[in-house]
Amino acid sequence: TLYPLEKYDEENNTDFVDTLRVYFECNENMQVSSENLHVHINTMKYRISRIKSILGIEDFSTDKKVELYLALKIKKIF
Repeated sequence: TLYPLEKYDEENNTDFVDTLRVYFECNENMQVSSENLHVHINTMKYRISRIKSILGIEDFSTDKKVELYLALKIKKIF
């Protein structure tokens, strides 16, 4: 589930997996997420847009959010 993001992060020296984790931990609040990541709100919006693009989704449906959230939790365990 996270492989496309992990691969992109590795190839492009980005940190979209962590951005997604923080975004979900902040209940999808862009302002709080951007503050936690110490980036401008527009940067956060751009990152979420890129994440969606890389994952090939238009929006975070409930099923997709659950799938990604669980994948992030499993990744943290391992």
